[in-house]
Amino acid sequence: MLLKQLCTTQGEELKALKEAFPAIFKEMSEIQETNYKQEKELDTVQTVITPLQAEIANLQERIACLTADLKQVHPPLSTFLVPESSFCNLFQVCTSKHLEIQYLQ
Repeated sequence: MLLKQLCTTQGEELKALKEAFPAIFKEMSEIQETNYKQEKELDTVQTVITPLQAEIANLQERIACLTADLKQVHPPLSTFLVPESSFCNLFQVCTSKHLEIQYLQ
């Protein structure tokens, strides 16, 4: 009697496992498809990023050259002051990093 019950229980477990396999295989298939799509997207992104990185490096080099050229041609911009007008009590001081506005006292 105990053996019969054990066989029945194992049979039910096997049946449940067999029923679960199609769902598991379907889920695995969906995961593989998603993975494949993501790999294609990654390849596309990498093909776009590589030339952009090269272009950025090129632009940075050009900016550095232009900066060096400007330093040779012009004195530092911070030496130029905008004269005070009758309507304004501000001087604008230009520096190589940013524009500062200083109030006169």
